Amino acid sequence: MNDLPPEAGDGLSAEEEHHPRGTFLLLMLFLLLIVIYWGWTYVILLERGV
Repeated sequence: MNDLPPEAGDGLSAEEEHHPRGTFLLLMLFLLLIVIYWGWTYVILLERGV
């Protein structure tokens, strides 16, 4: 079946677990921009009296 030694895993051990911090940062930035643009649009509509 598997002739590899136990040390030859898939390359990801518990110490090498990947945490996508950059992806999370970009997601938070994107969501923040959406909130800012919606707020800006809301203020413009309030100023126009719509």
